[in-house]
Amino acid sequence: MESLWTSPKGNQDSYFNVSLVFRLRTCRPGPQLVSDDEEGRDYTDLSNYVNQAVSWLFAVGEESERVDFFWEERDDCHDVVHTSLGGSASTASVFVLLCGAVIGLLLTFIILFRLWKKKVLRLRDKEIEPAETITKTKEALDGDKQEKQEDVEVENVGGEGLSQTDSLMLKSKEKERLLPKPTLPVIIVQANPPSLGHQGLDPLQFVTKPDSAHFLTYTLEHLSAQLDWMLGLGAPEDPSQSSDSMSPTAASLITPRLQRKGIRRPRWRTLVSLPLGATSLSPDDRNKVRTWQKVEEMERRMKWKQLDVGDLDINAVNDSRLSTVLQFYQQSCPVNADQWSACCLLVNYTLTLLKQELLSDNSDRNPLKILELCSFGSAADGICISRADRFDVMLVVQLPSCSEMSVFHSGMCEDIAGGKLVLGIKESPSPSGRTSWQLLQKDRVGDSFGMFLSHREVVKTVQRSISNALEKLKLKNKSLLDRLPFNLHLNQYEQLTLCLETKTLNGLGLGLSKINIYLTPAVQVTSHDSNPLPALYAVPPWNFRSSDDADASRLRLQARIMRNTNHDVPAGLLWQLNCSELSSSFLASADQKLSSAGVTGCQVMCQQILRALFSRSGKDVLLTMGEIESHVLDSVIFFLLLESPPSSWTLAFLPDRISDCVHFLRSAVQSAWMPGFMVHNPHLLNQMPALKLLPLLTGRQENILANVGPHTADTILNLMDARLQESGLRRCLKEEYSTEMWEYEFFIFG
Repeated sequence: MESLWTSPKGNQDSYFNVSLVFRLRTCRPGPQLVSDDEEGRDYTDLSNYVNQAVSWLFAVGEESERVDFFWEERDDCHDVVHTSLGGSASTASVFVLLCGAVIGLLLTFIILFRLWKKKVLRLRDKEIEPAETITKTKEALDGDKQEKQEDVEVENVGGEGLSQTDSLMLKSKEKERLLPKPTLPVIIVQANPPSLGHQGLDPLQFVTKPDSAHFLTYTLEHLSAQLDWMLGLGAPEDPSQSSDSMSPTAASLITPRLQRKGIRRPRWRTLVSLPLGATSLSPDDRNKVRTWQKVEEMERRMKWKQLDVGDLDINAVNDSRLSTVLQFYQQSCPVNADQWSACCLLVNYTLTLLKQELLSDNSDRNPLKILELCSFGSAADGICISRADRFDVMLVVQLPSCSEMSVFHSGMCEDIAGGKLVLGIKESPSPSGRTSWQLLQKDRVGDSFGMFLSHREVVKTVQRSISNALEKLKLKNKSLLDRLPFNLHLNQYEQLTLCLETKTLNGLGLGLSKINIYLTPAVQVTSHDSNPLPALYAVPPWNFRSSDDADASRLRLQARIMRNTNHDVPAGLLWQLNCSELSSSFLASADQKLSSAGVTGCQVMCQQILRALFSRSGKDVLLTMGEIESHVLDSVIFFLLLESPPSSWTLAFLPDRISDCVHFLRSAVQSAWMPGFMVHNPHLLNQMPALKLLPLLTGRQENILANVGPHTADTILNLMDARLQESGLRRCLKEEYSTEMWEYEFFIFG
């Protein structure tokens, strides 16, 4: 198109004379480039088509007239198409044409900008390149093995006539080929599993949007009635029968009242909800039943447990050592049944309310997505002691922008300590534009360079999400939250700790002024598909709630000294391997083994006694006096339970088991080395061969006492002696291990 110009007509203001000239020419630089086909080609049809197209485009009402222009004529060029069109066109037509041109330019700019943005994201997405090729086909591996065998045979045959130097070189090459190659990281392809709002929830949440105000309105009355029933303050309320009378718990929120005493506290009965289609319920009562089912669903998901040992008749025990141990157990370990039921109800209700608020927050700016809530710890394993004031909940999170995750462990990298993980992330462009770059850190791990997930940034992000959810909840439902029998807030001194202030219920028979819910973010490091093995998770280090940078540097220095070398990996990238589901499976298999032998095991009572003696569980301790972490005490029980006959765990041998645990623990503290039970434990693999399918459990043993120095070890040993003396259990200990138990050194593999 060579020319497009307009000129106003003299006698009409609303029309323009428009002339359009379209000329297509072909030029040949030389006769040698002209073909016979081109000389005989006819372009009449093309010229007619251009005339029709231009006429339709401008909708010219008058006859077209030919307009001649001056062209630079050349001898080697001739016209293929030469047409011109002129006439009057309306102002609206010209305006529409110009608007179309502008819109076309804008669309072109937007498309080019989006293509440029995708290109930038691809350049920023650094792929993690392991030391060797990640994937190989089975045929290639078999071919490599056959070639190695053939090469070794040829060298052995030809080595007879070679010199001594050549034979040594051949032997060294053969030795290098037989050495195992470095282990590759575990690659997990992100399959985008369903989020919290679509997995394991009742069908009501697919119909209506989660609403915290709706939930509080229809459940507050029934919550107060259930608490009255559990604490022995009144009869249980049936949600199908509405009542205008106020429950004692609800009334206590208005006026203080004394605790009722002398009332028989019946056992708590599970509420039997009527079907949703029941005609005997009014619409309001039906909404109450359906809404309360969410709390019941959370109760089934959490599965909090309490050990029931029955009635122990100490007077009937003839053994003085066993009598002393049982007396200490009854004084320090059991949790009141009414308190346990009420606390579990409050925790389940709080988690359901928190989940409702998290479901309503669908912000695309959040780089993390919460998939599900899982229980773990002492309350989930049934070993809670003294009081039910601590509940541990795991928040399983996912990065929506992550397409592939590489899990580096101690079996493939010497810089990673046993039981620690490093998570490499490969991002892919998200349709919503969501990215997780603020959670990632560019670094080098072993021979791999790329983007790795920082547990410190993940903790900050989850803390911010929980804090925003609580603020929105209080802002929208302040009047309804004031009717709750507890006050909900985040602990200011410990990260990701929900605090339930229950001072009102403390005076009504609960016996607790505060309940703590410890939230732990976790990333699943096993595949999301149907895997029969228990899931493994990567969680922040055990001390992430209150540790600062100085403490992290101190622990990293002590870890190097105690053979946990992680000097090349930043502390913020090291995740802790969590095997809570695997530990629960091991305890279940141990219980089944004891039951099949006709033995009622005392291993859970042994765990509770060790916690009551040497840990902070069930105590109000402001300063650390050398208490031992609970997972360290559990590992001692696991090791002794692994290699011992079932007959040695009857109730009659409980004092001997306590004595063996104390000797095992003293040896570990003196050596500042306690191996983790799950990682690199050949004895465990012999009894549970299926665990060989989990490569994250290979490598080096994890030292769970890596932060214990000489001064700390003396403090712990002094605390152990003092607690044994105060409790009167020192005289129940033996001088050495029992003959049926393996000693501490038997389980050390390095």
